[in-house]
Amino acid sequence: MNILKTKYFIITFMACLGLILLQGCATYPVRPPSPHFSPVEITRIVSELREQESRVHTFFSTGQLTVKSEGSGSEYNILVVGTREAQKIKIEITHSWGRPILHVLINENGVHVLSFPEKRLYKGQPGTFVLPEFFTGKLDFAQLWGLVRGYPVLRKQIKSASSSGHQIAFKNEKGEEVQVMHFYDEKKLPRLISFPGEATEMLFSKFEKNIRGIYYARNIVLENSDNKSILALNFKQMVFNIPIPEAIYKLEKPSDFKLVPLKRSRKE
Repeated sequence: MNILKTKYFIITFMACLGLILLQGCATYPVRPPSPHFSPVEITRIVSELREQESRVHTFFSTGQLTVKSEGSGSEYNILVVGTREAQKIKIEITHSWGRPILHVLINENGVHVLSFPEKRLYKGQPGTFVLPEFFTGKLDFAQLWGLVRGYPVLRKQIKSASSSGHQIAFKNEKGEEVQVMHFYDEKKLPRLISFPGEATEMLFSKFEKNIRGIYYARNIVLENSDNKSILALNFKQMVFNIPIPEAIYKLEKPSDFKLVPLKRSRKE
């Protein structure tokens, strides 16, 4: 009797094991790829992107900045103000206990970065946005505005086409892709933006919509694949279209600070 019970147990066990292994190797249904956007959908999405851009004239935000590079990361407090028509952005980065690290001013005259630990004032040409020790990529004003405003800005393009599901590639007059946007399935909000040939990507998440119909992402990640640097923004407060005093957009060099040209990397 015991022998029969043992054989029955072994047979039952092997049968169950076989079912488990078969289930582990079974082929599950693969989710079909998302359909391409139709011309009508592309027109609607582009119109919404343009409308969101025109809705914001100024903004003020506070939050956290996380910097990751070569496996290590650090967190800082960040304050940002911006005026779109005048193309001005002011960024203040401080330690969690309030000690200033960088004050950054972007305007028609270029980029100015006041580094308190180094006692230096970096000055660069427009379009060479760099944060010493933080980020060494290159951003133009539209890219930077989209990053800190929490919603991407369309570059100038002649035509656009949907190249794959939930993705639109924007091209210049030469037919070259200059900006590729991937969208979330549900509300067609921008998710991932890349810039072919620039090794730069932006990821937008945790979108919110205020009472005036302005969408903005609370979390934005900027990544440069050339040097593996990553900036992650987590906005706690975002206020739109309030008066920004002109005095905010001033950056004075302390007498003991050294003036240094702003370069994209220390190798230049």
